[in-house]
Amino acid sequence: MRPVGPESQETYWVRRALVVGAMLALLIIVLVFLVNLGKSPGQAAPPAASPSPSGGSSPLASPSPSSSPSAPATSAAATPTASASSTSRKSSPSASSAQKQTAKSQPNKAKPKPSAPASAKSTASEPAAPAACMPTNLKAGIKGDGHQVRIGAAVDFRLTLTNRSDQSCLLDLNADNYELKVYSGTDRIWSTDDCTRLVTDRKQTLEPGEAAAWKISWNGKRSRHGKSCQTGPEIPRAGYYYATSQLNGAKPVQYLLILK
Repeated sequence: MRPVGPESQETYWVRRALVVGAMLALLIIVLVFLVNLGKSPGQAAPPAASPSPSGGSSPLASPSPSSSPSAPATSAAATPTASASSTSRKSSPSASSAQKQTAKSQPNKAKPKPSAPASAKSTASEPAAPAACMPTNLKAGIKGDGHQVRIGAAVDFRLTLTNRSDQSCLLDLNADNYELKVYSGTDRIWSTDDCTRLVTDRKQTLEPGEAAAWKISWNGKRSRHGKSCQTGPEIPRAGYYYATSQLNGAKPVQYLLILK
């Protein structure tokens, strides 16, 4: 009752309490196990047998027709149920087969449709062709090798047409809508209208701010009217001349030439 040792009395009492508690818990577990072991599940008692006319008992005996007038009706009522149950069992394989066939056909329905050919996709995604360039949206440009030119010498002109709109457009340039000419005052000296082969047909898509560029040379002589590309015997004299680049409907641009 009075523990003796290096530890305090409370420590020894706590240890004793833990030991006693462990033993009690073990005892309770053993008792519960034994109780559950004794309660093994038993079979249900057979149903009580109805007494037979002879005074004996037979669990499987069925009542006689005289003592149970409603038996035929019960039997007749039970017959459709049994038939229906039999019919259900007979029809179940067909239903199972139908379900299998449906399950087999499901993957075919779930298959994704084949994708369209790449060519068809690219055709559908191609942007529409740009509209023709409006002449008023085109800015003409012209440059030469220098303003001072020797009399009778050929001059190369670098020509441009720049798209000033905010939309891409299709440039259609040809001898019917474009002319490069050289004038001195009101005197017509030379023109591409007299030699249309100098203007090459050009069809080009121009993005906003993009320019089409090409070159045309003047042989330094006077051209004859018509389209024969022939020159006259007269050679332009010294003086001031203007080369004019003009697209029908667009603002023309000029380049000064000083013949010496």
